[in-house]
Amino acid sequence: MMFRWRRKSRTASTSQQTKPKKKTGLPPVIFPELSEAIDDGILLALRIVRLDVKNAIIKRTVGEKVPFAAADYRDAANASLDRVLKELRYSAERVAGVRDRARPGRSLSAHDYRHADIETLSFRERASQAVSERIEADREDEAYVDGLIERARADAWTEISAHIERELLDPWSKDSPRMQLPSSPEDDPERGERFDDLEKELRKLAREAKIQERRDAKQRERS
Repeated sequence: MMFRWRRKSRTASTSQQTKPKKKTGLPPVIFPELSEAIDDGILLALRIVRLDVKNAIIKRTVGEKVPFAAADYRDAANASLDRVLKELRYSAERVAGVRDRARPGRSLSAHDYRHADIETLSFRERASQAVSERIEADREDEAYVDGLIERARADAWTEISAHIERELLDPWSKDSPRMQLPSSPEDDPERGERFDDLEKELRKLAREAKIQERRDAKQRERS
């Protein structure tokens, strides 16, 4: 009996030793390369600048009928770059503050940062700082700013030309696989009316660009 009891005891002990341990904690966070995060941040920031300048170009050239000149939009480009830089610096400062206030334990919500999130927050802070430093250095180069304006001009023309194609060319291609353009104004008596309608539509497009610009400005103020 004693032998059997000891064997049973050893069996139980062996069973306890081989019992799998319960897994705890979350899987490790895999960060992208810092250089990739910086490139993505710069791409997003410059997209915002191009959108601002594009709207300014549409409003001025179409709405106010002022011929395009790159020099006329340097102030708009620099103002947009200033706003982007301000947002990036604020983001880096805010993330640093959140990181410093992180507490031990498990987070209770998506915005409840704990010690386990410190590495993630530090990565975001470094990325925001690096993006702002790169943009601040590049904006001192006038050729760089002019390049942004030129790309914004191309964006504006793409939007305007697409609008023209929709409003002016599509009616001519409804009944034919190939568009047949009139050879002279006399062959197209409704041409003048269509151009009047087109001008109205372009003015509407300029107003919408102006409204969108105001909305974007309010959104930045709230953020």
